[in-house]
Amino acid sequence: MISSRHRIPITPGTNCRKTELKRHGQRLNFKKQVQKTEQYQRLKLMKSRHS
Repeated sequence: MISSRHRIPITPGTNCRKTELKRHGQRLNFKKQVQKTEQYQRLKLMKSRHS
């Protein structure tokens, strides 16, 4: 599931900073998604225990 957006061409100069920021943002988004899924699974576990 690797899209072309993830493969950022590294070019010398001012673009380096942009790509780093982009990668950092993607990493943060990924962490958020993981946290969401973990919370969701926890909720499911709680519900299944109650019933």
